[in-house]
Amino acid sequence: MEERIIKVSLEKAREWYNSDNNTLKLLALQAFTKDELEMLTIKDVIKTLLNDNSYNLNTIQRHQLNALVGRSKNEISAPKMLRILAFYFNKDWNKTIGNIGYFIARKAWSGYQCYNNLGEDWTIVKHESVNYPIPYFKNEKDCRKAFTILKDANKLDNLYVDF
Repeated sequence: MEERIIKVSLEKAREWYNSDNNTLKLLALQAFTKDELEMLTIKDVIKTLLNDNSYNLNTIQRHQLNALVGRSKNEISAPKMLRILAFYFNKDWNKTIGNIGYFIARKAWSGYQCYNNLGEDWTIVKHESVNYPIPYFKNEKDCRKAFTILKDANKLDNLYVDF
């Protein structure tokens, strides 16, 4: 049997992977890993926030998210994207003094002890006894996922510039 190579975009492969067609799912998995196919994008997150009533968005939040629907990831500021991701992953959880919260930080910032290394310039830091006005995540796993989404969107260099 003659073999052929097909080219498929990640977006099309995700569509195949999420379909009910098992053949298309297998083709998608031959082109990309399961992690790549299941990886969230900021557009996925915004769509979920708008369509999942369990997030209890207020009118202003819904209006702000609707304004982002047609925009590319390049048109969403890094700090706004970080806040949206924290809201998505945390749902009803809020950081308070006494509970542990995780956040993304540059290693170069003095005074932070690395909790979990994210690469050359970035780390996850955890706080329990303080509560700064930054987006915290309720667990390290979600913080790492948010970092991956931000990295994929090329937002890390501008992450804390307009805070």
